[in-house]
Amino acid sequence: IAVPGYDSLVESIANVCGSGLREGTFLTRSQSAVCGDWWKAPGGEKNTVNRCKCSFLPNATAEHRNLRHGCELFTAWGWTTGNPKLEYYPVRCPRGFQKLVSNAF
Repeated sequence: IAVPGYDSLVESIANVCGSGLREGTFLTRSQSAVCGDWWKAPGGEKNTVNRCKCSFLPNATAEHRNLRHGCELFTAWGWTTGNPKLEYYPVRCPRGFQKLVSNAF
């Protein structure tokens, strides 16, 4: 799951944010990881709500605000593990989304 602000740079092998290799990443490498170590917190602080500050992401452009909002939505879910068990099913990717992210990969 790619969530704005939640990359773990220690483990990341595909982060292109701010590298200039892709258009439209909108965040620097360090900004892409402002919440990247939330799961390393001791004791009861080990959840996204207590450990992530999405306000550290920029807010200057519409793109920045959308990315910050994505961070805030994910944070509000209150995850408590960095290795969750998920149930999912594949769906067809909407064409509009494909177009939006086509230059990011």
